[in-house]
Amino acid sequence: MQQYTHENVRSIPHLPIYCDRYEDYRQFSPRHWHDHIEIIYVVSGSLQVDCGENEYTLQENEFFVINSNKIHGTQSYERVKVLLVQIPYVYLDSYIYDYGHIRFRECYETEHGSRKYEQMKSLLKSIAHIYRKKGKGYELRLMAKVNEFLYPNLPKKLYTCHIECVLKPA
Repeated sequence: MQQYTHENVRSIPHLPIYCDRYEDYRQFSPRHWHDHIEIIYVVSGSLQVDCGENEYTLQENEFFVINSNKIHGTQSYERVKVLLVQIPYVYLDSYIYDYGHIRFRECYETEHGSRKYEQMKSLLKSIAHIYRKKGKGYELRLMAKVNEFLYPNLPKKLYTCHIECVLKPA
């Protein structure tokens, strides 16, 4: 049986998440796992995502969601710009009942062009812009967009394109 490494994800100071916008050429991230939900948004170029037993190729303006503890890796064969957002299990568990048994939808390839998919892409573009520009108060704006990506219909239910579940009361 193949062994996979556990990636230790560090949050950004003053934020409960990890966010990075990087550019790389012929990038390779070996298969690994962590207890964060990971959102990969390709700003430009293309990126191969190996998730579980499946392989996906993301093109410019496409995204992929990887659930906590899911074995995955990425590789690019050209120059690629990527927004990476990692949201810890404990952050989501504090808001969602029985979060340990809930999985986000990972692949959206059949949703391309739909209103929901375009809204989700727009939010990821906003997250990338806010993170790149930073500036005073960016942390609050960034978390607002991340939460909007996860829960745009608060307080009744989560975005039906992702998951539906009952939120924990404040």
